[in-house]
Amino acid sequence: MERFAPLVATILVVVAYFSIRFLSAVHATDDILKTSGFLQRHDAFEKVLRYDDWMDTRVRRGGIFKQVILWPIKPSDEEIQIASQYLGVVIEIADHLLSTGAICPSEEINLSDNLETASHFSYFLSEKLEAEIEIEESNSLIFVHDSFLELFPCPE
Repeated sequence: MERFAPLVATILVVVAYFSIRFLSAVHATDDILKTSGFLQRHDAFEKVLRYDDWMDTRVRRGGIFKQVILWPIKPSDEEIQIASQYLGVVIEIADHLLSTGAICPSEEINLSDNLETASHFSYFLSEKLEAEIEIEESNSLIFVHDSFLELFPCPE
């Protein structure tokens, strides 16, 4: 029985490796104008940021080894595309609100840096979701607009 232990362990590792790939997939089934569709794209954006952070793509170290180990969480082309849709909506609304003076830059967040703005907004949205605030199923553009007004209020 003990002679099969390495084989069983190898099979379990391989099954876990491929299961993670399958279970971590993000699909956008709803339209981006629905809040649920926007949140699906938010999840894809979070996945892309997490993978980028873990891969540390700004400095390549570990090369092929990292790619093999992190393959299960690597975003697919579809996930990158839907994350881009999220990024586009967030940046467009932030730029519009900033240009109209509806939101004000904060000292810690550079609103002219689109990726930093989207990342900060994504973190804010994640905290909001973790707080289990019920989010109405409405137009996602209104939801993003209102969230930005809450996140970057102008002093009165």
